[in-house]
Amino acid sequence: MKLQFLKKAIAFETDSDHSNIASIMQNNVEPILTACRESETDIDGQQKTGYHPYYIDLAISMIRERAESFDALIHLGDSPEDLQKRFFKYMNPKEKKLHLILAILLRFNWPLLNSLPLIKWDELDFGAFIRNHSYVIEYTDKQGTYRLHRLMQDALIDSCKDDEVGSENTTIILNNIQKVFLNTLQDINTLSDISLEQEEAYFHLLDIMYMALEEDLWTEEQFTQHETSLPDAFEEAYFVERE
Repeated sequence: MKLQFLKKAIAFETDSDHSNIASIMQNNVEPILTACRESETDIDGQQKTGYHPYYIDLAISMIRERAESFDALIHLGDSPEDLQKRFFKYMNPKEKKLHLILAILLRFNWPLLNSLPLIKWDELDFGAFIRNHSYVIEYTDKQGTYRLHRLMQDALIDSCKDDEVGSENTTIILNNIQKVFLNTLQDINTLSDISLEQEEAYFHLLDIMYMALEEDLWTEEQFTQHETSLPDAFEEAYFVERE
């Protein structure tokens, strides 16, 4: 299964006229498998190993992005956890910030990203990002709306807590995201004033706020402070929806 997945990836690069990438992948099959190998002990004390496609994709992404500068000893590591850390470590800071914004948003589409001053993209950039990152997943019931793979999402949110710089960046991102959503929710006094777009924005913002609380990106006091800025007209509808 694991080798078949890699062989398909190598064949894809060859067919896409990226023979240099295919060659690097072919020459690093064992280091890729070592970095992606997950181990656990079952109930009988037997050691079991497996290979999650997400981590294999991550290793392949490292090779594609670095091409001839790729070095398995530097970039892959010897476990999925190590691979994920190195993926972030060697990522361009602007790219890392972009990934963090997408993780905090939970779900995103082009109109939403286009409204965020934190992101300097045009629609072509957005399309290229979606195509080039296999861990970006489209919702089956919401065409054009995407999310990050669960493992990428979790790793990015965890990385926010590693140091003060990460925490400070997260606060700035959360504050800017909230401002954009609140602009959409202006001039709402009663439920009859609410458009479908505003209703979706409200519940999306609440999902982000509760994620920030549950993941300890906000304290309860910070959550309460931000909650007071939400339109009162939504309060009754929100509790009905959540129940």
